[in-house]
Amino acid sequence: MSKGKIASQCSHASVMAYKRMRSPLQSVRYGSGLLTSWDLNGQAKVVLRAENLQVMKKLEQMAREKNIPVHKVHDAGRTEIPEGSLTVMGLGPAPIFLIDQVTGHLRLL
Repeated sequence: MSKGKIASQCSHASVMAYKRMRSPLQSVRYGSGLLTSWDLNGQAKVVLRAENLQVMKKLEQMAREKNIPVHKVHDAGRTEIPEGSLTVMGLGPAPIFLIDQVTGHLRLL
């Protein structure tokens, strides 16, 4: 993906995460204070690189096991990527120590 496409897809994941966490169902599932805490503490976002789809699937599994919200972005197929392709995955918001347990071995993009 081009740099612009990566930025766009990551932005989709951030907005999706925020919107989903505002829903009453997600608030019950993950705790109502999680989004508020993230909001008040700078809304941290870090972009990391997964080598391939298998790594992304493993990260998703690990995150779900730790009850970390997962937000997958599948491309609409209007530009450079085939329709339905998983392009990025947002994790969180969640406590830093939990995110690090899942992503601590990954490199910054």
